[in-house]
Amino acid sequence: MRNEKQTVLPFRETLRRSMAYVFMNLNAVWKIAAVWFSLLLYEIWADFPALCYPEEKCAGGWRGSLSSLLLTIAYVSVSVSFIRQIILGENKGYRGFVFGKRELIYCLRMMGIVVVSILIMLLIGGVAGLVRKNFGGPSELFDVFDLLIVLGGIVVGMRLTLILPAAAVDDASMTFRRSFVMTRGNSFRLLGGYFLIALIVLFIDIVIEVFLSYILEQDTPAFKILSSLVLMAMVFLGGCFKGSFLAHVYQYFLYSEQQKAKAISSGSDRE
Repeated sequence: MRNEKQTVLPFRETLRRSMAYVFMNLNAVWKIAAVWFSLLLYEIWADFPALCYPEEKCAGGWRGSLSSLLLTIAYVSVSVSFIRQIILGENKGYRGFVFGKRELIYCLRMMGIVVVSILIMLLIGGVAGLVRKNFGGPSELFDVFDLLIVLGGIVVGMRLTLILPAAAVDDASMTFRRSFVMTRGNSFRLLGGYFLIALIVLFIDIVIEVFLSYILEQDTPAFKILSSLVLMAMVFLGGCFKGSFLAHVYQYFLYSEQQKAKAISSGSDRE
């Protein structure tokens, strides 16, 4: 029986393509997010804020929960639309304003990844707790081990992320198990992609916030409203960046799997 060669994600090239696609298609990003952005903007003017300036009191109770839910729905809708544009070439523009069965499945799979990661952490943490209770040891050692437990759960979660772009393009064949197998050996590359994208979005946010604080007084209503709008825009931009990265990763692993299948088929025909 032949050993199957592990697929290695070309990290730099994938990240470069993912970032370049977003910057070269900012007009598409705006069109996809425009209606959601307008709706959330109305929330701010209606004193029903989706996002609050950090020093202000956010809407509490059911209003705050509903605003958070609406922002999450908008984030998922934008991400799914952008993924479909990259993989399927589907460009709906302003008509990308939608949340249906596809987006709900995407949400549920996101939650599934989080649940699996937490279960892994609890399982390893339970074993570590038994070891600590029965054998003891330096507290510093277990502090490091606690960090490794969290990292382990995150790493496992990264290997399941192919199910997200699959949900966006209605690929029912992509399961948790298949994603885990296909991404073997690429956990830290996937984690690195997510981490760098988060840093880039944070950097853009900081630059804009610094510029706003330079031209406006921080305690003015104009600054607070603009800060909320910038934060909202960064949520959507982050969704497009992550969606682009996931779409390119998904395409690469599917292509690699197809090439392996062709190679195996050709080998069998020659035999």
